[in-house]
Amino acid sequence: ACERMLFQALEAAPEDIDTVLNCATYLWEVREEPEAARQMALRALKVRPDHVGALCQYAVIQLKMGGDPQRALETMERARRIDPSNEFVVEGEAWFRAQKAKIEADAAAAERERREVE
Repeated sequence: ACERMLFQALEAAPEDIDTVLNCATYLWEVREEPEAARQMALRALKVRPDHVGALCQYAVIQLKMGGDPQRALETMERARRIDPSNEFVVEGEAWFRAQKAKIEADAAAAERERREVE
């Protein structure tokens, strides 16, 4: 019933940013449909390209889906430029930097291991 109401609200107000973001969250967390969630977050950015919440949500989904960590970080940096005092954005950007560093370190270790096997 809750899902039906959420998507009916989206149908009734397809450009309501909060509804679009709520649908993206629902798709990610409840239905566990990452690509659908990514598409919904992208839809939110088409509605409001400078919406900090939409930028953050899209960046998180990008990174968690295995996307380019640099692009995800750039999306978070864009959110910080829009709202530099937003605690979530500041903390999120720091988390993204740490995740990017970890991904790069893991890739370098895998490359070293590959070379040792050759």
